[in-house]
Amino acid sequence: MKFSPHRASGRPVRGQQQEVAAPRVVGLSALLLLLLLPSLAAALTLPGMDEEKTVTQEDPVVTKLKGMLVELREKVADNPSDFKSLLEMGALLSRLNELAPDGGKRVPEALAAYRRALDLAHDPQVRSFVAAQMGELLLAAHFHREAVHILNQTVPLAKKVGLGKTDTYARMLLHFAKAQQELGNEREARRLFARALKAARNVSPHVYAQAWLGLGAYTDKEVKELEDCAEFLRRRREGAASSTWLWTLWSRIAPAGPRG
Repeated sequence: MKFSPHRASGRPVRGQQQEVAAPRVVGLSALLLLLLLPSLAAALTLPGMDEEKTVTQEDPVVTKLKGMLVELREKVADNPSDFKSLLEMGALLSRLNELAPDGGKRVPEALAAYRRALDLAHDPQVRSFVAAQMGELLLAAHFHREAVHILNQTVPLAKKVGLGKTDTYARMLLHFAKAQQELGNEREARRLFARALKAARNVSPHVYAQAWLGLGAYTDKEVKELEDCAEFLRRRREGAASSTWLWTLWSRIAPAGPRG
């Protein structure tokens, strides 16, 4: 699988129309956001980082990451075939792109590291993972056409090699949907959000929640599941004892059964 993404010429304007089959727009997206996403904030906060502090290039966390980047560059210079260091370099540059944006200047180096790692990866599952990382980076850098190009090839391969029930596959579909949405392809984006939702059940709670929010308009069947999830979270927050019903519902949105 060969990727040669080219630089986008700017962010496109989203389409004005959204075509959905028998949608029912309800005021549940905000509720879902409040109930499902707050716990994700801790996972996205690095140790020692103040939650309300805006990370800048002067932040000690960013400084530490830059130091790690220098070491990885030296390793790759000494051994251009160091797959592990190449993969870590791509991920670290992507993280720095989030914490200390520099107008996308780090993106070409990150993509080059991922491409080299992709060339070195012979296992199809590993190749799918690396390509998925590239797609996520391109999406975050607003290179939406390039992200669609890569993910359009990677998603079928990932499913073919047995990744269909993994967090990696669910995240691919979510990023694919977001990229299509940014390009104004609303119908295709909704189809992919629905696929991401299905793939994330009992696999990836984060993708499950994000896919619901991405759908935006829901059929009656989707509304029922969304209401059930909100009811489950309310009961868990209130300390309701585990039951067969709760266990069944929880299995839709998390890899394990009820905790606590």
